[in-house]
Amino acid sequence: MSEQTKKVDIPSLYALKALCALFVVAIHIPVYGKDYIAPILVVAVPCFYLISGYFLYTGNKEAEICRAMKWVKKIFLISIYINAIYFARQWMLYENTSSWKELILNIFTGDCISPHLWFLSAMWEALIIFILIRFLGSKWLLLTLPLLLINLAFGRYSLIFFQGDSSFPQYFRLNCIAVALPYLTMGYFISKHKHSILNITYSPIITAVCIILVYAENTVLNHFNINSNCSYFLSTALLGTSMLVTTLNSRLHIPNWITSIGKEHSANIYYFHILIGSIVSLYISPIFGTDGLDTFIVYVFCIGISILLNLSFSFCKKRFSGR
Repeated sequence: MSEQTKKVDIPSLYALKALCALFVVAIHIPVYGKDYIAPILVVAVPCFYLISGYFLYTGNKEAEICRAMKWVKKIFLISIYINAIYFARQWMLYENTSSWKELILNIFTGDCISPHLWFLSAMWEALIIFILIRFLGSKWLLLTLPLLLINLAFGRYSLIFFQGDSSFPQYFRLNCIAVALPYLTMGYFISKHKHSILNITYSPIITAVCIILVYAENTVLNHFNINSNCSYFLSTALLGTSMLVTTLNSRLHIPNWITSIGKEHSANIYYFHILIGSIVSLYISPIFGTDGLDTFIVYVFCIGISILLNLSFSFCKKRFSGR
């Protein structure tokens, strides 16, 4: 494999993943001031897709397709495994209200057992579509960018487009077509044109302007009572893109422990924070009165669980490989 097709570690991007993992936890778990920071928190999942798209680009069609195919296999298997865990949780807590049919459906829609797992379903499905389009040529990927409008129409702006009906199933607005594929594409083209992007010295200012735009959009929607409060803003795409570019341009020294969280633990934080969050809310918050700090407690606990899982996996791998 040539240098051009190797996946290069970028500490600043792993730092962004660590931050976005914290944002994801804050979306679902109590934290002080959530009402004020909620418009920013929703950028987390788009950033994850942007970063994945960034790492998809190699400049070589065969290498990109090969990488995407490996990711499809890996993420699909993870999707089955994680959905099965949440299936078992729901089965135990709610007296077998789930069925195997729901489990199978959830693997494709991410909207039956634990809604946050739509991310996995949308990812491997989007990668399959990416592979098919990439066979035609990278320029055809640009046609996927307008698909973000589907997310807006069935999500944040559904009160405008559908006569006040915002009760659509989650998979109408959060899926491979409306979110994963267009954000993967944006990350892909940022990577493709990174040499030009790295010359943008004022990207932090652009990010600050995008943050203002997000809050302005939220304010306007609230003023006219048309904020359905689900999915993303129109300016979320701008904010996520500017955050990625700013991160790439960052010259700050990133501590190794932050890089490690983003690289090795951010995925497990995403997968297990709902499970850990339920334990914290039942046993820790009532005893220590930590309500409002639960996000940070869950985040730390998830990192601990992830470390144990990684150590167990490494041990088993060495044991069964005979090394």
